[in-house]
Amino acid sequence: MKIINNNKGLTLVEVLVSIAILGIIITPLASLFVSSVRNNTNAQDRLIANQVAQRYMEQLIGKDTLSANVSSKVDTDTGMTVTFNISKYGAYENSTGSLPSFDATINAPDRTNGDTINIENTGVFINEILLTNTSTDPIDIGIICNVANNMTLNVSNNTTRRVNIYKVYSSSETNKVTVNTTNGQVYIYENIYDSSISDGNKNMVFKIKITVSNKRGTLAELVTFKTIK
Repeated sequence: MKIINNNKGLTLVEVLVSIAILGIIITPLASLFVSSVRNNTNAQDRLIANQVAQRYMEQLIGKDTLSANVSSKVDTDTGMTVTFNISKYGAYENSTGSLPSFDATINAPDRTNGDTINIENTGVFINEILLTNTSTDPIDIGIICNVANNMTLNVSNNTTRRVNIYKVYSSSETNKVTVNTTNGQVYIYENIYDSSISDGNKNMVFKIKITVSNKRGTLAELVTFKTIK
């Protein structure tokens, strides 16, 4: 038997080609690994940030009073920055002794419980009030809620325009007017008060926005609304 003894090794060219092929294979795999680690870290940070935002939101919702303000703090457990943005939602604040300028005003005691306020395409008739404004702007309607007993009013919007219903209470008001939407775009705001009101937060709706961030940017954002009774 003839034994072949070949001690020939790899040439420099073969080594370089092997390294090049190995580099081509490893580079995308390394990028994929780094990206996967980064995504997992970001996902974990977002999960923790949502938990932090939920915790502070629950604290604010549980309060009996709120005030409009913007503030921030560093959460001691996570080191994340928590920003609070609390604003009065859709509020008319009036200190002049007169109500805001509405397109129409409804005096709730003049209505009967269960009445329907119809807003028609051919002019807007509300309690025998004709609105002559025919633009596409929203229709602002104020309801004076000084009723002797709790009552319900219905609003049917048969137009293509948005209707804003503002419920106006005074400091002596104890009974509520409930407004139901039966048709169309109708948005109801309960946070209107006149200059005689003693408690500035009575029936006030607050928009609460909590943002949680770290050095890489915003991780979580929660928004809710709370009515102060």
